[in-house]
Amino acid sequence: VYIFVTWWQFAPGNGYLVQRLLATRSENDAFLAFLWYNICHYVLRSWPWIFVGLLSLHYLPQLDNPESAFPEMIDLFLPVGLKGIMVASLLAAFMSTLDTHLNWGASYLINDLYRPSIKPDAHDRHYVLAGRLSILVLTCIFLLVSSQIDSILGAYKYLSVILGGLGTVMIARWYWWRVNAYSEIAALAAAFVVGNVVELTLPSTDDADLFGVRVLITVVVVTIVWVVVTLLTSKTPGHQTIAFYTKLRIGGTGWKTIRELSGVQPITGTFKDSVIGWGVSMVFLFSSLLGLGHLIFGAWGRASFLLAVAVGSGIMLKTSIEKIRQPRF
Repeated sequence: VYIFVTWWQFAPGNGYLVQRLLATRSENDAFLAFLWYNICHYVLRSWPWIFVGLLSLHYLPQLDNPESAFPEMIDLFLPVGLKGIMVASLLAAFMSTLDTHLNWGASYLINDLYRPSIKPDAHDRHYVLAGRLSILVLTCIFLLVSSQIDSILGAYKYLSVILGGLGTVMIARWYWWRVNAYSEIAALAAAFVVGNVVELTLPSTDDADLFGVRVLITVVVVTIVWVVVTLLTSKTPGHQTIAFYTKLRIGGTGWKTIRELSGVQPITGTFKDSVIGWGVSMVFLFSSLLGLGHLIFGAWGRASFLLAVAVGSGIMLKTSIEKIRQPRF
């Protein structure tokens, strides 16, 4: 579940990732930037955290709360000047994440719901005020939710249960023309309801961690909901769907109907090519992550094997990318 499901909540197309990708100079720059982001996020950035966590087992063996290990290690090892810089950087990271998600959530509520569907002809000043009020409401909701979570890991698991259910529709919309706005709205509503229901009815205990079960139940139920809604609401392609395909020229059998209607040939690879590229990417990232770890701890044999796998999968990834991205990569 951790490897194959929870990453769906970070699937390309999420708001805060799109904000960054749209800031690049071209489509290819965005593609390469996302690959580099994954290497930095999963391979390079992980080991300083892991290393500090492992050392805390030695230096703080009697620690009551494992989640306080990082600040305790900061207090134990960093001198006064660096300690202040570290605390400031943590606060900056917290504020960056907080304001990003508050603004992102408010933009969805105002630009995608309130403005087009509830009050479409108001003055811009009205929408600015509505945006500020929505941020205040979201903040109150977040405070209420966070007050019910007693650990950072608990917050991560809660969000993974809710957002994990959205992964299938986020991915399917790039491979099946019938996925529409109703599909995504249905998935959002179902994920929120089903995720909270399974959180309340299947809580983890000291004897059993039912996190994986909750995620899988949410994914299955939400997928059924949005597929049914898609089949009911999207029977013939509209002009927006055709325009979307004409601009992106997506490959794969899921867009065959639109391809025949528009007469425009795709420029990207097939669904099979994408799956192979995804699989090779997974091997590359995890072999790089674990190979670097074994290298740090002096396990030369395992490190050599895993890094050789990383190099081989990296070469295969380059070939896969070139095949998928022809002729523009």
